[in-house]
Amino acid sequence: FRMTGSSEQEPLAFYTDSAIHAREWLAPATLINIMNHMVTQYGTDSEVTYLVDNYEWYFMPVNNPDGYDYTFTNERMWRKNRRPNTDVGSSCIGTDLNRNFDYNHCMEGSSTNPCSDTYCGPSGGSEPEVAAVQDEANRLASRIVNYLTIHTYGYMWMFPWGNTVNFNGQTCERADDHADMEYVAEIAADAVQNTHPGPPNWARGTSCEVIYATTGSTEDWTKGGAGIKYGICAELRGNSFIAPPSEIIPSFQEVWNGMVATEQAIMGRRQN
Repeated sequence: FRMTGSSEQEPLAFYTDSAIHAREWLAPATLINIMNHMVTQYGTDSEVTYLVDNYEWYFMPVNNPDGYDYTFTNERMWRKNRRPNTDVGSSCIGTDLNRNFDYNHCMEGSSTNPCSDTYCGPSGGSEPEVAAVQDEANRLASRIVNYLTIHTYGYMWMFPWGNTVNFNGQTCERADDHADMEYVAEIAADAVQNTHPGPPNWARGTSCEVIYATTGSTEDWTKGGAGIKYGICAELRGNSFIAPPSEIIPSFQEVWNGMVATEQAIMGRRQN
């Protein structure tokens, strides 16, 4: 969204999504609170007003609607979408949407087994949810300043790449502009960390270095596929996929501060 009357016809944009993994309920709760904050505090909060007046904001709170709904009615820890895999001769349901993006698809850290939680799907972008995100991000790519995808859990602020060099499982690959991404991520992660000081500390770095090797993820595709320079994967606070409601507001506060710091860091770097 963007306030009408903003000066630029096609301003720079920020894109944020969550709940690509069905069971990660704290992620959409956090993002919905961010959306509410921006809508209700516009014109009152100078920070919100500046961001809304100067940029376009795109939000997708639930990236995996059928999987997310399924966790409320059937299996709380379900991760994938709910599309049947009969096209590959399997009775198992679902694809891991965060392994299905069409960049280094199924090269590492994912499975070709349709019954696996990390099943990458029959081809890159095969799932309708992923295809829709790719289409929209490609449409906006020249204007997107930062793409933030929100997950749970583990206190992590990560960026590309997710793979190892030559997919050999040995050394994590770093992008040519790794220093730029690291600079922005450090500032943003510090802002998140300082919102509620104290342990545990927020880890930051490439997703391969911080958590494990993956391919076909949202943030890797946004950089390698859509050409968006800055992509972040945030793994929110907590030690479980099941977070109590009391964690929602602290999580919103942390991620909001991280988003503001990201804007300031990126735009400051663009102007230097």
